[in-house]
Amino acid sequence: MAPTLDEFLGRKGRKREKLEESGLALVSEEVLGELVERVARLEERVGKLEEELQELKKRHASGRQMRAQEKEERSRPPSLFQRALDALNAKGYVSVVKDLGKGDPEEHERVLKRLEQMGGVVMEVEGDTLIVHPSVYREFRERLETVGERDPVACVELFGRAGKLFNELYRRGLLYYSSKDSRWRML
Repeated sequence: MAPTLDEFLGRKGRKREKLEESGLALVSEEVLGELVERVARLEERVGKLEEELQELKKRHASGRQMRAQEKEERSRPPSLFQRALDALNAKGYVSVVKDLGKGDPEEHERVLKRLEQMGGVVMEVEGDTLIVHPSVYREFRERLETVGERDPVACVELFGRAGKLFNELYRRGLLYYSSKDSRWRML
């Protein structure tokens, strides 16, 4: 603790007596009082700043932890369901064999059931199951009835968003062009 004015001035010997005689001792007491008040206010402000600093440190640490967790999640391979959704968004359909690969058949069933519940159209095709996005399937069925183009390569473009599904079914031999009807038919 800091010495009081009396203690400080007492150490100086005669200077205290001279200060008291001139009236400066009273001024010094007032100045000391102001200084004590200022120090008290400064201590209060420092205390608040220390609390804020601790809060910022906590937030920074939790933010760092969240970033590390996000990085870890990104480094993990996507779930089977996420892979199915990615394929559905990219192609308009999911092939269990090509897109989901080998794995737990029960998990495949859960994913297929969930996609079907979400409106996906299930197509069983020679040793594989395709789940088709409902809007892609509607577009595919409409184009199948209206497109009269015989060339399958040209049809992929004419089928629009359903062109990838057309190509997949054509490559598997499940589509043929009927000359009699001048349109594509599905087996």
